[in-house]
Amino acid sequence: MKLLSKEHVYKNDWETVTSAWWVKYPNADQPHVVNCQTVARTIDKEAKTFNVRRIFEIDWGLPWIGQKLMQTKSVQGLAVEDISCDLNAKRMVIEGRNHSMSRFFAFDECCVYEQHPTNPAWTVFRQSTKVRIVGTGDWLSKGIARMQTQSASAGIGVMERMIKKMEETNWKSKAYLWDNELKALLARKTSSFAAKLQERVVYCEPNQGAPQVDRDSRL
Repeated sequence: MKLLSKEHVYKNDWETVTSAWWVKYPNADQPHVVNCQTVARTIDKEAKTFNVRRIFEIDWGLPWIGQKLMQTKSVQGLAVEDISCDLNAKRMVIEGRNHSMSRFFAFDECCVYEQHPTNPAWTVFRQSTKVRIVGTGDWLSKGIARMQTQSASAGIGVMERMIKKMEETNWKSKAYLWDNELKALLARKTSSFAAKLQERVVYCEPNQGAPQVDRDSRL
């Protein structure tokens, strides 16, 4: 088991940092993340908390010795990420793990974004990663550890650039646009659902000229 840890302080407020995180992938500096899809979410409006699950399509490039042994330049698979966010506490926790090949290669990561304890205008980021590889010796673990360290450093660089871009465009003054977009999306989904429901009702009605069936007997 290999344990890696990292801590970084963003000199930006929690809202800006976490907003940049949501649009982090995909990016050119971390090409191993090919695709990302949200598959589940729950929201507690009163507590101002929410939970999200995302699925990632991953394409990890292997170190050269791993390429020779496995006869492939990279390993493709899926990873799962569970996010819990508390808006009142200004704390977001991300727990990620690989789904593919987990019997042989286990990758567990936990990232936390919190408001800085002494400076509310800053954000503390903490990351811890556990890597377990079965039956390959320590050389591959070290190679994976180096790759993870490089990826973590690249991720912070990506975040810094996104945060800078968001602040340059004064994103908070345009946050209402996101709200409008979400409301429009919800309206489209509701309208689509209503249309499909109406189609089902029409389909279920007896055809003209067909024998009428007592509705109570259709159960």
